[in-house]
Amino acid sequence: MLPMGFGFVEGITHDYKRHEAATLFAALNVIDGTVLDRCKPRHRHQEFLSLLREIAKEVPMGLDIHCIIDNYAVHNHPKIRAWLAIRPLAHAFHSHLQFLA
Repeated sequence: MLPMGFGFVEGITHDYKRHEAATLFAALNVIDGTVLDRCKPRHRHQEFLSLLREIAKEVPMGLDIHCIIDNYAVHNHPKIRAWLAIRPLAHAFHSHLQFLA
């Protein structure tokens, strides 16, 4: 075993593989409690953009959408920013960052 650092009892071996963990993207409708969830094999801006498009289709026109985003930095990608820039005509997207320790 390789040591992981101060405070860790045991490390991992040099041949450890993560085996491509899936990413869960989810949206909660706080009005009725329904959840729009998608499990994706990758963790990129394309997957995040597809979720935003699905949310925009599901939410009635004129309602604000509040996105609570963890420290996943995909919301800063130029394609995400460009897509959000044209949305104010249909929905107002508000981003709130939640930094995880």
